[in-house]
Amino acid sequence: MAGPKTILQKKRISIREYVAEDKSRIINLLNAPSIKPLIWKWQFDERYFDSSIKPIVAEDNWGNILGFNGMMPVKLHTKAHGELEAAWSCDFFVSRHCRGLGVGKEIKKELKKQSPLTFALGTSPTAAAVLEKSGWSAFKNVYSYATDSLKPTSITEDAASLIESDTLPNQTLLDGLWRTVKTEYSAAIDRSSHYLLWRYEQSPIARYRFIYEEKNERLTFLAVIHSTEDRISLVDYIGPKDGNQHRKILNHIASLNSHFRCMTSCPEWEKSFSAFGIRKSASPANCFIYSERAELSSYLQNDFYLMPGDCDGDILGSSVSEAKHADLPASQGYKVEQISFKEFISLQEEWDELVHQSDNDHLFSSWLWIKTWWEHFSKINKFELRLLVCKQYGKLVGIAPLYTRRYRQFLLPVTQLQIIGCSWSGPNTFRSEYLDLIIDKAHQRSARISLMEYMFKHIRWDELILGDIPHQSLTSRLIEECFGHYGLYNRTVHEDHSVVVDTCTDAEKYTKKLSSNFRRATIHKFSNLERQHTVDFQIYENEESCPLNIIETLNDLHLTRWGKPCFEDVYKEFHNSLITHFGKSNDLDIALMSIDGDVKALTYNLKFGSTIYNIQLGYDEQAFKNYSLGLVHLMQNILLSQTSGEIKQFDLLAGYGKNEYYKERFGGRIQNISTKQYLRSKWVKLIYRIYDKKRSLQEKLFSKKTIFEKASLLLR
Repeated sequence: MAGPKTILQKKRISIREYVAEDKSRIINLLNAPSIKPLIWKWQFDERYFDSSIKPIVAEDNWGNILGFNGMMPVKLHTKAHGELEAAWSCDFFVSRHCRGLGVGKEIKKELKKQSPLTFALGTSPTAAAVLEKSGWSAFKNVYSYATDSLKPTSITEDAASLIESDTLPNQTLLDGLWRTVKTEYSAAIDRSSHYLLWRYEQSPIARYRFIYEEKNERLTFLAVIHSTEDRISLVDYIGPKDGNQHRKILNHIASLNSHFRCMTSCPEWEKSFSAFGIRKSASPANCFIYSERAELSSYLQNDFYLMPGDCDGDILGSSVSEAKHADLPASQGYKVEQISFKEFISLQEEWDELVHQSDNDHLFSSWLWIKTWWEHFSKINKFELRLLVCKQYGKLVGIAPLYTRRYRQFLLPVTQLQIIGCSWSGPNTFRSEYLDLIIDKAHQRSARISLMEYMFKHIRWDELILGDIPHQSLTSRLIEECFGHYGLYNRTVHEDHSVVVDTCTDAEKYTKKLSSNFRRATIHKFSNLERQHTVDFQIYENEESCPLNIIETLNDLHLTRWGKPCFEDVYKEFHNSLITHFGKSNDLDIALMSIDGDVKALTYNLKFGSTIYNIQLGYDEQAFKNYSLGLVHLMQNILLSQTSGEIKQFDLLAGYGKNEYYKERFGGRIQNISTKQYLRSKWVKLIYRIYDKKRSLQEKLFSKKTIFEKASLLLR
């Protein structure tokens, strides 16, 4: 007899091994750097040795990846336990939609089955808490070391004997070195030639340099460094623990750059760093070890040699800085200019063609939506157009549809830069979603960076708002990676999500995936209505064929539920204009349900490309109170779109209902969006830092108060 269902089973969330087809959905989930898609295959799919260890994913029955834990298999050398297979745990993430359900705990449980010996370094406080609860042991010997004034300790003949190269020595020399020195280390990641070639020479983006010394046709040591414009990092070292070799390397690095960084668990390196005046961090990095064998875990905690190159932190950091450096010459072939509204009007065909060639192929980036929104909301709110276009050899490859508005904060003037369609913290307008720069997929980084360089250099602003931007947007990541030198203060001020129903799925398969309760509340209830009443459900694609005034009918239905119309004044004009323009090309999707001759529900949708966007739903709340009439109506609208053949998805957009977030019950792909705020002005940054500090203190006090109240109740 089957036992009671777990929370994850009730939520239809399964834990399974990663497959290569998961890549794009996982990257969309992670808060990963911009280069993650470029290094993904190398990091997770291409192994330097055969291993059965796989990353772990959590997935719901609609195909949404809700959690992930990456695994990078490695070989481990130990004196006492021989050669072992292990893995680095990385990119652990759980979607905010299912936190608190035990998803992270179940992922870690499955991870233990994959690899009985696993390491994690540089984990976040949240991930560290999960690991501690899951039986991992903290390894507190890994410290960071840094200086901005590295100087040679002495002038010697060392430099003459060292070789610096962008390629590794031959495999025979590398393997000979590792066989010779590995016996000095109680435990260390295997640094054979196969590993070194995969990790450093075959890295897709990061470019490393190698310092080594060769005597009598043998390597004395090998050091791996990574250079940026402002510092050199010691990434790896394969050689004896002898401080003389360390001294040679540090003297050589000092001759290249005085700014130095490293991270290690090696006490011999700590002594060498101290001799050069290199500072040690006050506290160790978060590092954890999991082993099913307690004696092995204890053994590793006593002496485990680690360097930055051992984990994924350097992979990401070095790759990001390398990509940033490569972007500079790549973006020089693009021309950016600011255009007028008159010039924008003439761009309709080029604009929409670019939208379809971009990752931002949405209604709210379309020429018609942008035009209509601007015509109705810009003048009354005194918005100023800042519309940028990027061209390469005359071809339009990027657009930044921006505007500025001026307001006062504490009597001080602020200029705010936003994407057309959003008015965060400003005057009320109609909300647009998935807002972003519009970039040809073939020019994703370079054209985007060219547009952003213009934004930073040629438009005066104190505050940049990226409103309702897709979670996976490259724009927000590149701002943080490439424009940090502007000293921005970054804030995420709002998070939301929409639900997108796949209408390519067979209707029967789709409905079977719905919960039985929801099927009864929608599909079965509609069948009951048809048996007991005369039900007429029609779809209209243009204004002329629709037998009633769409906005007036919506307002009447809205009054019965909310006590006020949904669209008045400029909002009414805005939507009437959209209905007229989209209706001309039969791109309306007006679903009308009449029962016994009276209109009881209406959905106002717009079509763009192969997607239907649900703009507004209205229904008579007073009629058929034992029915969820709005849900019944919307379900029929979705099911009819599945039979059209031309529509691939039905987007319910963000926004809650009166009593619940009903949209999730329809199932489908979750699209996370957020609003990002980037502050540039010194005094604006100061105001928000004070505000955030105050709010943080209030939250801590409230949390302590809640804990105290609960404890008091228990003691009574």
